[in-house]
Amino acid sequence: MRGGNIHIHTFFETISLLWERKMEISVACVTVSVVVVVVSWWVWRTLQWVWFKPKMLESYLRRQGLAGTPYTPLIGDLKRNVNMLTEATSKPIKLTEDITPRVLPHPFQMLKTHGMCPGWPFASSLF
Repeated sequence: MRGGNIHIHTFFETISLLWERKMEISVACVTVSVVVVVVSWWVWRTLQWVWFKPKMLESYLRRQGLAGTPYTPLIGDLKRNVNMLTEATSKPIKLTEDITPRVLPHPFQMLKTHGMCPGWPFASSLF
């Protein structure tokens, strides 16, 4: 009889250990699943912000006839603006010349290329 009781006792201990291990595995699976979902959501939101929305707006503006420079993620026209500003300030200027191309070379070039935009209320007085 005693031998039978020992086997029953170890059987229940084995079931208990398996249950605890199964709970540990399921908690780990749930944790990993939540982390994967949160990281995937964050990556999707970042892609929306950095790539999809700007490209959609660029396409929308091109369909309306506003052809500008192509979209560059995060930096935009910064490199072009810095190059134009460096080039404009490297040349000497006379006191009688217009200062606008020297101070605002990038907006001035965009205005020459694409013309006046109705959303710029004070642009006509500047350029």
